[in-house]
Amino acid sequence: MLLLDGGREALATIQGGRLVPIPFQDLLDPTTAKIRIRYADISSEAYRTLRAYMICLKREDFERSEQREALARAAKLTEPEFVQRFGYVAGDA
Repeated sequence: MLLLDGGREALATIQGGRLVPIPFQDLLDPTTAKIRIRYADISSEAYRTLRAYMICLKREDFERSEQREALARAAKLTEPEFVQRFGYVAGDA
């Protein structure tokens, strides 16, 4: 709804089962002008559920050439460009 209403520059969060946008400006530390670190309880059911639905690059995505090629095409990059740009995400795969 935020985007449909013309909103932007916000982090989508789930609080109390509801989607609550937080403006990026509210995330900045006024002293450093950097985003404040927010810790998550990675043992919580909410975290595990949300993590399961995230699309994340994994080491296995870089091991099969067919998968690398498909991901590179989706990113509109050549396969070597894709690996160079995103390989670090999977531990320099």
